[in-house]
Amino acid sequence: MKREAIKNAITGIVVRNILPLMKAYYQSQERSDIVFLIMQKGGSQFATSVFKELSYHDAVPEFTTDTYHSSGWGSNHHAGELKVIARNTVDLKDKVVIILEDIIDTGAAMNDAINACNHAGARSIYVFALAGKPEKLKHKLNANAVTVCFQFGKNDYLIGRGLDECELHRAADEITAVPADEPVSAPRAAI
Repeated sequence: MKREAIKNAITGIVVRNILPLMKAYYQSQERSDIVFLIMQKGGSQFATSVFKELSYHDAVPEFTTDTYHSSGWGSNHHAGELKVIARNTVDLKDKVVIILEDIIDTGAAMNDAINACNHAGARSIYVFALAGKPEKLKHKLNANAVTVCFQFGKNDYLIGRGLDECELHRAADEITAVPADEPVSAPRAAI
């Protein structure tokens, strides 16, 4: 996925989804505080792009940020077991939570984060992801809305833009899909 397509998708998500959502909750009679929950590690680069895009707009409501770190990966493949590394620390009771993630694969990590937000008493939960693999999704994501910029095949291994569990190409500006059985030792041409 070329850099310009990614930038346009992020701009679209901010302008059409996130900003109106934030303003609606901020201006309602039952005003709610907004918390961006950034899924670690990959969600950081996507979140940075979202926050940069928000900075271009006037009258952005105040918000808080926090992180949530869980992993189901091991030895460059999905291990199938979810390990929570660090939970969020901000009180989410009665807050509007906007979760930012790089990729929703099986949905295990996202499902865990959504459940943690619900357990903490979040008023509403919205999920925004840069990429998704709908054919691999194994968990029902019980959020108010789930928005994914780009859909990929279940066997695609994605690198760039924060994606890439072996961390060789996370800083790349473009997203590249490579077959899961192909070694990821050198940069690839973007799709």
